Amino acid sequence: MKKYLFFLPVAAVLSVSCSNDEPGMPPVDLDDYITFGAPAVSSAVTRAPLDAFPDGGKFQVIGYLKSYMFSEGQLMQNELDESSATDNWAVKGAVAPPSVFLSGVQIPGSEAVVANPNGVTVTYSNGSCTYDNLERWDDDPNALYSFYYIYPDASVPANSRFRLVYDQMASKAVGLPNLVYTMPFSGGDASTSRAMDDVDDAMYGFSEDVRRGNSGMVVPQFRHLLAGLNVQINNYSALNDVVVTSVRVYSNNFRRDITLNNDFTTTMGSETFGGSFQFVGGGTVTVPKVDAATSGEMASGNSHKLGNTMLMVPYNSPTGRYFGDDAMVEITYTFGGSVNRSQSHELAFGLMIESGVIYTLQLNFVGSDLVLDFIVDNNQQWEDGNEGDSNENITFE
Repeated sequence: MKKYLFFLPVAAVLSVSCSNDEPGMPPVDLDDYITFGAPAVSSAVTRAPLDAFPDGGKFQVIGYLKSYMFSEGQLMQNELDESSATDNWAVKGAVAPPSVFLSGVQIPGSEAVVANPNGVTVTYSNGSCTYDNLERWDDDPNALYSFYYIYPDASVPANSRFRLVYDQMASKAVGLPNLVYTMPFSGGDASTSRAMDDVDDAMYGFSEDVRRGNSGMVVPQFRHLLAGLNVQINNYSALNDVVVTSVRVYSNNFRRDITLNNDFTTTMGSETFGGSFQFVGGGTVTVPKVDAATSGEMASGNSHKLGNTMLMVPYNSPTGRYFGDDAMVEITYTFGGSVNRSQSHELAFGLMIESGVIYTLQLNFVGSDLVLDFIVDNNQQWEDGNEGDSNENITFE
């Protein structure tokens, strides 16, 4: 699996503003400090997943600059190697602690403060990013920084669904952490109602070997950790409207946790939860019949994409089902001679689902049949996936 690395030029971005409260003091030159531009997010259309970083949103930044110093006997010391500041990440990353953003960090009983595993909380508001106790860039213009980004901020107690697990060397945290995300649900069964909006659009990013630029600003770019599922209703009938009263995805065993490893591969956890996610609730969705003059052309069908996006751990079961070992999709509809007919099918359509990709379950009403199709959503795709891939159609007669 490829490793995702990001380094963006820091030009033409929104700046952070600040002022000095003490009269007679010269203004602060922000070019001397590490600042962050408006975060970039992979494109999407609906509320979830994010298409733009939310105003007032907070994300976490963990910074790296220097590696630990080693003695002649290759024992790691409790101090940093100043000469390593200009080493690239490939050289120093495995023995580099998160040593940037140390303001206010104290280690009881130790004079050497060399690590801040939680980094700093950055707030994006009104087009600018701010954080407390601005950190100066290193004096050496060739110093190479690396920054790891997490959204939502994993250092906030309310976001306890995140957990950072660092490799330990001589009882010291080094390298990038493993990022564990746990869904906000536990227990339950396939009848337990779950709200899609309760799931975080968990994201991460990494900027490697960043030099101080002319503006001193770094632009974070985020990737999505979970997979997304949309539902679209297509009516190709020239005789009947389609009225959908319910579309739900349910399972007794949705996967609950995922680990983003420090090499950017992912590992699915074994914990599960039960639940039912409703795409149509509290009303109906009507997709009108097509004009009889064009009914022979599949492209002339009328379509309606439901407004919700289900964000889930992208688990592929041994039997091919998505998100959970027994995941199902159920559709209740009125079409032609069928009134409030309910049909269910395994949520398994022959594709491998991946982190950071949105998929669309298409409900195609053709003639007297309901045909299910499962595709990568080309219009709302977050990241590189199996664009254009599809499965064999599943037909309900």
